[in-house]
Amino acid sequence: MTEEAIQITIQASKLKTSENGEEKITSALAVVTLLPDQNNDQPITLGETEIIENCRDPHWNKKFLLSDIVENKPTYFLVKIFNKVCGNDYKELGSGVFDISEILQIQNNTVTKKLKSGGTIDVRVEKVVGMGSLHLKMSGVSLKTFKRGFKNKIKPFYEFSRKEIGPSGPEWKVVHRCEDIGQNSPSPTWQDEQIDLGRLCYNEVDLPLRLSIYHHRSNGKHSIVGEVETSVNALIAASKSSSRLQIISNGIVTGRLSVLTASLSIEEKREVVDETERTSSTLDEGDIYASFSSASTCPVAAVSCTPCQDTSATERYGAGKLAKELSTKSMLFTSSSTINCI
Repeated sequence: MTEEAIQITIQASKLKTSENGEEKITSALAVVTLLPDQNNDQPITLGETEIIENCRDPHWNKKFLLSDIVENKPTYFLVKIFNKVCGNDYKELGSGVFDISEILQIQNNTVTKKLKSGGTIDVRVEKVVGMGSLHLKMSGVSLKTFKRGFKNKIKPFYEFSRKEIGPSGPEWKVVHRCEDIGQNSPSPTWQDEQIDLGRLCYNEVDLPLRLSIYHHRSNGKHSIVGEVETSVNALIAASKSSSRLQIISNGIVTGRLSVLTASLSIEEKREVVDETERTSSTLDEGDIYASFSSASTCPVAAVSCTPCQDTSATERYGAGKLAKELSTKSMLFTSSSTINCI
């Protein structure tokens, strides 16, 4: 079976909300949750979009990224749309369940579902393919490890890790390791290399990465020197300034890194698809539940999955309930901001 990386983008059209019988313009956000399967027995909140103020047709910029998706195997996720009422109060406008494998088989990779409260959700799923590479060259400055007297004898190498969804939730996964190992030097200069952006960061140059430095040992039990959280954009910025990245282990500074070169070589961004076809369906209670009668297929009942129908003004999500919805299992790279619809 082929495993792939994908990204999910969401937009909505003609959203409607009302209070005391009066129709109001929405300020909406979307919450995305990966539903349980045979590997994950609990739903995992992937995160939330930014809030788009005063707009019935929000096109959210936030992308939700997943790796290790098995081709042609059903992978379900839940999208909930919320309207910001006032302060930290939110009202749910509707929700829908989508299957990644189904969407990838559609010619334009987009599914539209109608909300009973009015409006539609458009979900697009794209395979992440190589769009270029990062040209990187770094050097270490006074790297040290205190294990077994190796303070001055160190053979350093580095690894990049990114957040992935594992069986128990988000976890760090090594996606790149340099081949050049410094020879007994606390201040090595590693050879420059080209790193594929799709593999490194799904082509998202602001995606948080963990850069770890290790002391190489012949028995394979490498010792951690320290680590720092960064991103492709942060590396590029560091290469253009005199600033160095601080390497830390257990709260102690164990060295610094100089980014000598960091630049992008950009290729074609994504696969070309035909935009002539779109699948549309009416989302009702049967859409959400009928296809998932057994837990082994998609136990939607394990999470709160409200049918797409408008709720009364009293059924609002307070700050505490929404915070619980956006649980601590959210991906590290999730962020929320507010932009206006023009």
